[in-house]
Amino acid sequence: MKMVTKKKKLFIVTDQVFDQRQSERYQLKALNKKFDLKIVVFKNNFLKIKNCKFYFIDNLNSFFKFFKNKKKIIYIEILSNNLTNLLIKLIFFINGAKKILIVMGHYPTFKKDENILISFFKKIFIYRKDSLFTILKHRIFMILDKIYKPSLIISGGEEAKKIYTNRTKKHFNFTSHDFHLFDKNNKNNNKKNKYILFLDSGLLGNSDFTLFSVNLPFDKTEYVQKLKNFFSILEKKYNLKTIISPHPKTNLRELKKNFKKFKVIPGKTEKLIANSQFVVMHKSTAVSYVVLYQKPLILITFDQIKDIWYGKDITNLKKLLGVKELNLDRFKVEKNLCFPINKIKYKKYIHNFIKSENVLYEKYSNGICKAISNL
Repeated sequence: MKMVTKKKKLFIVTDQVFDQRQSERYQLKALNKKFDLKIVVFKNNFLKIKNCKFYFIDNLNSFFKFFKNKKKIIYIEILSNNLTNLLIKLIFFINGAKKILIVMGHYPTFKKDENILISFFKKIFIYRKDSLFTILKHRIFMILDKIYKPSLIISGGEEAKKIYTNRTKKHFNFTSHDFHLFDKNNKNNNKKNKYILFLDSGLLGNSDFTLFSVNLPFDKTEYVQKLKNFFSILEKKYNLKTIISPHPKTNLRELKKNFKKFKVIPGKTEKLIANSQFVVMHKSTAVSYVVLYQKPLILITFDQIKDIWYGKDITNLKKLLGVKELNLDRFKVEKNLCFPINKIKYKKYIHNFIKSENVLYEKYSNGICKAISNL
């Protein structure tokens, strides 16, 4: 009689909105095949995957009941920073649960070299953008994350390796999911269609902004008009049409209503980048595809966001990639708005943020399963 090997138990605990894209990024089918996977969800909008076990949790009480008497818990954490999730993390910490973080692609952000206390008092007394409660909540999360180190972090790129090696008990330097999709689809992409591609960041309405209490100080009507004017200039100059690739969590109806004259195509960001003439964006994690497909890039900003963290992230990306940054309020029409790519900086970006040169290629699902199995 054939012996049936008992699968290791693995939980995913999340309050995020999951779609097909997220399911592939976290390799739910592969994890479900390899482990006794249970997905604990705090929102009833999770894409149901065949044969996966889903458990919808309404409140902390139902969470306590679900995990009561469970021993040696290993879980993948995909949680936002709110009070409920803080309590959940504390409960897992007290019970000695092993936490796993899967960083799909480390995105470079502007780093402010400033004392924590100085930054804290500036936010309260000078900027006054966040409530005292919000600031304290974020600080508590930072302290808890330092104390409750993940048992495993899976990430890609040398910069991620530097950042996460000291934040975890075990680090697995792998390749980002974007690289695996690129490697899989690169030969199949038809590159005959040429157009200008705008990567939407969801500034007109983004569920992530609501979830993380992000409030950018700009006039939306003015912003739409600035973009329309800029797209018209580009189309006239290069004799190309503009296509908009919406952020996965953007308010699609709002976007289409404001940009009726432009084609909006959701859910095909990678393919649209691969077939484009060049790309325009503020900031987006999809920049990894821009770099992998070696596409020219124009970064755009405007006065109302230029000097805050969002604008500084754009400028930081400009330096890393050696590309053009244009201020929609101040730019002048030049002979050539789009410049050739800086191949040296693009290659360095891949090494630092997508795939380390010294990491051997391996099937994405195999790599993740192998790293978790060794816990």
